[in-house]
Amino acid sequence: MELDSETVCDCASEALRTQIGNEDYAIYEAIGADYLARMETGESRIDAWTEASRTEAAKLGISSVVLLGRTNEIGNTHRAAIKECGG
Repeated sequence: MELDSETVCDCASEALRTQIGNEDYAIYEAIGADYLARMETGESRIDAWTEASRTEAAKLGISSVVLLGRTNEIGNTHRAAIKECGG
């Protein structure tokens, strides 16, 4: 099974939500949506993720460094879920 298939994505998203909780999932999802929108406008992956994270941190009233630390852990959990769901 391809790791970027819709089935794997759905499975990994549900596993991620279960493992990290709704609050962190909502944050990660908001950053992800902003990231994808920025990528569509031609931003690099690093710039798009950094700016999406800064935007979400500002909305939450926290440091972007603190948020990036939090989302790095979420990202590790997400990648593990993708591998698990991909068989």
